[in-house]
Amino acid sequence: MISSREDKDALLGGFVLVVAVLALGLVYGRDVHPSASSGGYTISAAFNHADGIVVGTDVRLSGVVVGKVAETSLTDDFRAVATLRLKAGVDLPTDTAAAIESDGLLGSKYIALKIGGDDAVIKPGGAITYTQDSLTFDGLMDMILSQARSRRGYVGKPLPKIL
Repeated sequence: MISSREDKDALLGGFVLVVAVLALGLVYGRDVHPSASSGGYTISAAFNHADGIVVGTDVRLSGVVVGKVAETSLTDDFRAVATLRLKAGVDLPTDTAAAIESDGLLGSKYIALKIGGDDAVIKPGGAITYTQDSLTFDGLMDMILSQARSRRGYVGKPLPKIL
C-alpha cells in the first residue's frame, strides 16, 4: 500500500510517462514511409521550390489521399524532385499537373494532383511535367504588396511618405 503523497505522485507520474511513451511508439512506429512492398507504383515531379514537402507527405487527388512522397532529391540544376508512391489503380493522364498546396494559411503541405484530359497515362517510373511550386509566406506578401502598388499607380516608384 502506498503511504505518502510523494509516493502517489511518483506512481502517477510514472504511469503518465509510460502512457506517453506508448502513444509516441504507436504514432511513430506506423509505416509512414511507403515501401515497394506496399503496392502501387512511383512517379516523379520536379519543383523549383518544394518547401514543406518531406518523405511521407500526402499526395491527394480531388482531396483524397492516393499516395505519399517516398523520396526527395535535388537535380544537377538545383530543382527539387519528389518521388511519389501512388496506390495501384490510380492511372494519371500524361497531362496531369502537380501543385504544392497547404491546409489553410498555416496548415501542413501536400501535393495536389490535377487531372488532365489526355488518353495516354503516365507509366510507372514516369514523370509529371506540369508542376506548381509551393507558395511561401514571403512570396504571398510580395504578391499582395505588388498588387496594391499597381492599383495605386506606384509600380516602380517609391511609396509616398506619411508625415
